[in-house]
Amino acid sequence: MTQPVKVDSSSDKNRMSDLLHWALLIPLVLYTIGLVIIGLIVVLAPGSSIQLDFLRTAYSLLALPLPIAMIVALGMHQHWVMALLTAPLIAWVIFMVPIYMPKSPEAPSNSQTIHVLTMNFLARNEPQIKAGAELLAASDADIIMLQEFGVPAAEYLEEALGELYPYQALDPQDGRYNYVRGQGVFSKFPITDSVYWQFTELPESHGNQRVVVDMDGQQVILYNVHPWPPFNLRHLPLIEFQDKDVSSNRGAVDSIIERVTAETDPVIMAGDLNTGDQFANYARFASILTDSFRVAGQGMGYTYPACGIGPLPSLIRLDYVFYSAPFQAMDARVIDSCGVSDHKAVMVSLALPVADSTD
Repeated sequence: MTQPVKVDSSSDKNRMSDLLHWALLIPLVLYTIGLVIIGLIVVLAPGSSIQLDFLRTAYSLLALPLPIAMIVALGMHQHWVMALLTAPLIAWVIFMVPIYMPKSPEAPSNSQTIHVLTMNFLARNEPQIKAGAELLAASDADIIMLQEFGVPAAEYLEEALGELYPYQALDPQDGRYNYVRGQGVFSKFPITDSVYWQFTELPESHGNQRVVVDMDGQQVILYNVHPWPPFNLRHLPLIEFQDKDVSSNRGAVDSIIERVTAETDPVIMAGDLNTGDQFANYARFASILTDSFRVAGQGMGYTYPACGIGPLPSLIRLDYVFYSAPFQAMDARVIDSCGVSDHKAVMVSLALPVADSTD
């Protein structure tokens, strides 16, 4: 009589356990080594450059799953990995926790709240333009600032939004290299002055606007700006760097900062700034104005690409609303605009103190 073959189930379980161990350990080790190497380069690299700006951005993205990596290392008793991740984890907590914490700024007493929306409006065809018009109308913003604003979009929006926004400063333009250089401002407040310019002295330039609005007797200066990108993202995931792009961006940022710092009235500066929040240019803007999203938003606030890259979501912040005193940010959020543009829109609420009529 044939004896039944006994299956060693414990051996199979051990093999499965070993496979799972290595399936977790190898990615964990590679992740840790990559995080440490990029972190050391970011900390120790001398000077500043657009390449270093992108490395800082890459590090901030790579650090997002850091708590999960630490938990996995703890569960696997990988003490050397835990030791390497301790310093980055402390930095993660210091930097990330405030970003994700709910914020409840208090409005100044006797103030009015205005809603400002900014969006790179690269709508290429009639369905996109119509969808964009519906998005803008539904936002009910008091002021809308658009970049990459083309002639077809201007012709449609001028009429479609005319009843909601009787005051308009529209400077639509065509462009080169798949860029559109027009700008546009739609306002519920009277516009008293508007200037459009490009930096013709630079190798490349997008359009920019300085628009003056009358907010119930308070003159406010709007800067609708769009510095030339110091990089080329047209062939993502490949990122290209060219000297003419870097110099065009540097010259535009220098001039915008010079213009804004010369203003004596309250300023709202918004637009596609073509700078991530880990870039040196972001620090320059934040040194003269306040970033609405950092004060009143929650999360990373990534706006580009609007539809993500394959399975990945938006990976970088390029679109902002900055302001000067006496404005105070009350709320800030990113609005999904996938299908309309390659950038998400940003909507913020700003409180402006109202002068006491008894004074």
